[in-house]
Amino acid sequence: MALRGEIFDSSKIPPANAPPPKPGPRRAGAGVDGHPWPPEQQACAPVGVASIRRTVDEYPFLQRLLAEAPVEAFEEPLRDARERGLDGDRLEALREATVLAMQLRSVLQERRHRELELAALYETAGDHISIRHVERVLKAIARRARQLLDADTAYLTLIDEESGDTYMRVTDGMVTPEFGRLRLPLGVGLGGLVAQTAMPYFTSDYLHDRRFRHTAAIDDAVGGEQLNAILGVPLKLGDRVLGVLFAANRQARPFSPKEVNFP
Repeated sequence: MALRGEIFDSSKIPPANAPPPKPGPRRAGAGVDGHPWPPEQQACAPVGVASIRRTVDEYPFLQRLLAEAPVEAFEEPLRDARERGLDGDRLEALREATVLAMQLRSVLQERRHRELELAALYETAGDHISIRHVERVLKAIARRARQLLDADTAYLTLIDEESGDTYMRVTDGMVTPEFGRLRLPLGVGLGGLVAQTAMPYFTSDYLHDRRFRHTAAIDDAVGGEQLNAILGVPLKLGDRVLGVLFAANRQARPFSPKEVNFP
């Protein structure tokens, strides 16, 4: 039906099998259909996939992902672009490409970590089935903890019921024999505090962390191994603390909540 004041022209009706019309070039600040965004939405109009793709081509994000580069490497292009005075759509496209690359990096890292966890747990289960010697089981636990947490060293202390302190039972990755002879009184050092409170603790710089009671013997052993970051978690049977499992690095590093709750 023709509207009032208009003449109906049937020749303008496309045939039923006609292909859909091709969209025209998208203008800056225009929506998907090519019509302009309302003025109040211009500021939040998306940059567009093509612009982001060009940005990804210009900056080697894929190479960084392949090289498992640190987070700082993904932030460098955006920081450099700002220093060069890049602005407008190009800068926004680079920002969005950076966010996408870092999100992909996180997903890949999480999947890799899961794969390592599954492989290590499978191997540990096999060890526990095939071995009966307690010492070898404890060494397997320390070795798997070191592997799962990507730590330089791991070690395990047990509580001496008679003396009331904890003693070193197994180590993995240590280079000094003195460390393997340590005893930690309850409440002293990071491990003594973990054993006393049955709570996990970690530090990024043990020798300078004043939250713990330090002794010369423990500090000398830690310094001899050049350990900085240490995580300790209680090994419990029900409510009873049997000992402490540690993972340590020779460089400062934070431990995530997931790693702190590792066992």
